[in-house]
Amino acid sequence: MAEKNAQRSKRAARPKSLFRQISKGDLVTIHDGAVERRGHAVSQEYGNWVLVLERNKGTALATPENAVAVSKPKKLAPPPKVGQRLVYDDGRKSNGKVVEVGPRSMHVLFENSMEPSLIYFDDPEWMDYITFKGAGGRPHSGTVVAAEGRRRE
Repeated sequence: MAEKNAQRSKRAARPKSLFRQISKGDLVTIHDGAVERRGHAVSQEYGNWVLVLERNKGTALATPENAVAVSKPKKLAPPPKVGQRLVYDDGRKSNGKVVEVGPRSMHVLFENSMEPSLIYFDDPEWMDYITFKGAGGRPHSGTVVAAEGRRRE
């Protein structure tokens, strides 16, 4: 009987320590029954984390018992600035404007949308198709900035 209690406590200790690693903005994988779901932690409610599931397919709760994996999002090296324009081009080409920037995410208001979209910097489904524009409406890169500096001289 003592062995079973020791084994149960070992199993329970691992997810709880994993659950304690979760912070706002983290990508969390939970296991509910036979289904694994992934979402970003947005807030805490009664000691559990509220997750916004990937692709905005609803919400779920991450508890110490169902948390399977946690990954910390990458920080974007030069983060975008509020007001900066961007193009999302996955074949449809949508223009947008950054309305809020956090350490791991940004809110973007697209021209064809009424509400801003929350985009995490580590989400390849968004970031692989986004190009930030400079002040003149051109894509922002080091070569463009250097070329413009030479033209002005």
